Amino acid sequence: MNLLTREELVTSLLADKRFKGMAEQLSSGWGTPLKPLAWQGVLCHGPNQGGKTTFTSPAGFFPTWRGIPEPDEAAPVAIAAYLGAYGPATPETFDAWLSRNSLSARSGGGAPRPSRRIRQVDGAGGVTAPRT
Repeated sequence: MNLLTREELVTSLLADKRFKGMAEQLSSGWGTPLKPLAWQGVLCHGPNQGGKTTFTSPAGFFPTWRGIPEPDEAAPVAIAAYLGAYGPATPETFDAWLSRNSLSARSGGGAPRPSRRIRQVDGAGGVTAPRT
């Protein structure tokens, strides 16, 4: 497995002329320019090294990596993980976390909705992951 700290990853990327002038953005703790690489399944966080964040390829880190799952396969897993960590939450709160309010930006919705595997917990519309 090839692990790179943020500094090592930035140095590697800046050696490529396509990334010239992006040192500040790539070095940012927010990692905004790196997010599309994660969304495409070519970059993920690795284990910390001495308190430093590392990055690697999912294919090198997870022996069973099959690539990015289809949304219908990924949605129940993402929703349950989110609610397990942050729930209860409304569908709108989940959407704000997932896609920065895509439900209000798209006609007819479009973001994953909590499924029947998620139960209602209060009259205010909060939902949580099922108990196991």
